[in-house]
Amino acid sequence: MTDAPAVPDAGLGGRLLASYTLGLKLHLAGSKKYGYAVLVALPALFAALWALLAPPEVDGHAFYAEAVLSGFIFKLVLPLIGVLVGVGAIANEKQNQTLPYLLVRPLPKPFLFLSRFASALTISVLLAAVALALPMLVLGMRGGGFFREAPAVLGWSLCAAGLALSAYAAIFVSAGAGVPHPTVFSLLYAFLWEAVLSGIQEEKIQLSRFVIVNAARGFLFENLARTPDFNVPEHPVLGILAVTLLALVPGLLIFSNSGYSK
Repeated sequence: MTDAPAVPDAGLGGRLLASYTLGLKLHLAGSKKYGYAVLVALPALFAALWALLAPPEVDGHAFYAEAVLSGFIFKLVLPLIGVLVGVGAIANEKQNQTLPYLLVRPLPKPFLFLSRFASALTISVLLAAVALALPMLVLGMRGGGFFREAPAVLGWSLCAAGLALSAYAAIFVSAGAGVPHPTVFSLLYAFLWEAVLSGIQEEKIQLSRFVIVNAARGFLFENLARTPDFNVPEHPVLGILAVTLLALVPGLLIFSNSGYSK
């Protein structure tokens, strides 16, 4: 009787990819898909309602940029996507008591945490792409040459959304790993704390530069050559990247603690 052939070790890269893929599958499991569908459909419903009520001569480009993008998607939909996807990346494992089984995988804890962050960010960006594109299709049906500018607007919008969601994913995945009641914390951060930060304009403090939604919208408006009607932080991309890194560090430290799952 011969021994069974040894299964080759996939290596760190293979194990990291497997953890990332499992994270993607968990985000799409169960009833979550229905919540995602409702959330990404909201901007299209908003645009459809406006298209039905607005006079034909009203410019759809300005409405999309200022009301749909800046006002609705970036201030409401993106933070909700971040909370819905990010918090559950690790918190669901804790709630379902599957975290101890997750941590025994042959993958260092920091890489496991980063793989779940990456899977949450991937799902978030895909949802944002749908949320950005659907109202474009709705408004494009009104005519007026809307589709001529659509590719550039969609491209820059997706870049800005990706930046914002990277910071939201870092904050909310870390919150799910180490904060009691992470969903409540995340909602308060997205819709209350950021509003507080945006109002702090003292020259020596300037915490407004770390307001994710304003930084992302400022980056978007700059590249669309539109004048924003809100305070744009200086160096918005650097501000968002700083928030992302600052949020990942505590999550990594908490998750990597030897007694974390106990």
